Amino acid sequence: MLEVDVRRHAAASLAGHMGCAGVSGDCESTPLADGTMVKKVEGPSEKGGPATVWQVDTLRPDGRRVVVREINSYAESTPVTRPRPALAMDLLLTIALDGRFFTG
Repeated sequence: MLEVDVRRHAAASLAGHMGCAGVSGDCESTPLADGTMVKKVEGPSEKGGPATVWQVDTLRPDGRRVVVREINSYAESTPVTRPRPALAMDLLLTIALDGRFFTG
């Protein structure tokens, strides 16, 4: 399963969210040269199932946010359908940073 969530004006509601404190699993949080914050997480399902979740969360300085989330099953609380998510973390980052989410 692959999910993409796109929002504008998200900066105020995400104060302190872009770091790794309290995150379950492997987490990396880094700023890009343009000020975009990127948080990558590989960890267990929050729903308590056996699935593995890979997520890239991006927050641009102007408040635009894109989250790309991938699960190695068709739902977090169901049996896994593959050993790991199908798309590499780098590809999830490429999708999340694509500026076309905010055109038009």
